[in-house]
Amino acid sequence: MNELLQIVIEHGKKYPAMQPDDAVKLVYQNEFGGGHFIQNPNASLLRLKEEQQRAASVQISTSALEELGNKRQRFYLAAADPVELPMECLNELFIRSSAVHTGTKEGLTTKLEILRQAASDGYLPFSPGALDEFLVKYQADGFPAISHSAVYKKAYHPAYRVLHRDYTILLPVLFQVNRLLKEKQRVTIALEGNAAAGKSTLAGRLAELYDANVIHMDDFFLPPSMRTAARYQEPGGNVHYERFQEEVLAPLAASVPFTYRVFDCHSAAYSEKKAVSPKALNIIEGVYAMNPHLHTCYDLCVFVDISPEEQARRIIERNGPELSKRFQELWIPLENRYFDAYHIKEHCNIILST
Repeated sequence: MNELLQIVIEHGKKYPAMQPDDAVKLVYQNEFGGGHFIQNPNASLLRLKEEQQRAASVQISTSALEELGNKRQRFYLAAADPVELPMECLNELFIRSSAVHTGTKEGLTTKLEILRQAASDGYLPFSPGALDEFLVKYQADGFPAISHSAVYKKAYHPAYRVLHRDYTILLPVLFQVNRLLKEKQRVTIALEGNAAAGKSTLAGRLAELYDANVIHMDDFFLPPSMRTAARYQEPGGNVHYERFQEEVLAPLAASVPFTYRVFDCHSAAYSEKKAVSPKALNIIEGVYAMNPHLHTCYDLCVFVDISPEEQARRIIERNGPELSKRFQELWIPLENRYFDAYHIKEHCNIILST
């Protein structure tokens, strides 16, 4: 079944007081998200705080996230813990979600036909005629962003923000990071996981949200002089964890500025030095970040998981067939051996599936 049709049907069951404008709003948010509320970041934050205060005063039982389809979700303010997710952080997620991509009027009109079909088939708590009457005026007005109906507001007190899944996937991490930053001046997290799972992308989004340092484990693979048979027999031994401990973790713990050397796998030599200034949040990204020689240095450990099928698809798309074969025959088996030997996933605080 079409994803949007399934979601429309589910909302029709969940919200029996839904009116045609509420159903159209659902379809509009599926296509465009919620960015029409953003006039400027400060005004958006002020409105969000006002809505959150009202939502907190109304006793509503709701889950935090509700599917809209098209990688969009509603995040309900009544489920928000201001310690785990300050409104400033949620507002930033909302702004960034709205900037991911925008829909089109053509896409909206196509999806409104799906809504018509759902009403015609009796899946919605209003008649096809009522929907058609609403859509005639809606089209004449130019398909604008609309509010929920008065009936819906009275029945359900909706207070939410539309977020993109690129950011909602990070919510479990944000909750923990925000709590840690309340308790500590400096927080260091490990972002471990499978090749092509999206670790670098997630680290980049976290860094943008928190102005964090990101240090990549790819910069610490073994130099040729250390590539012995004995070293490679050690699970995770193909990373230069001794240098990582000395050049990164020790100065991070001391909260002092430092530089570290970047190892270039293509040239098999050190290519440059990177300078790092102490920041509140520091992200260590990449496979082997949780090597047993290193993992006690982290405040939070996150594993980014992916199915073997999706991993293979992404690697081929990203690296091409020739390099993909090397991943499958060499690098992925080395990573899996390391994961299994040290029970890496089991030792992580959070597991994200991409």
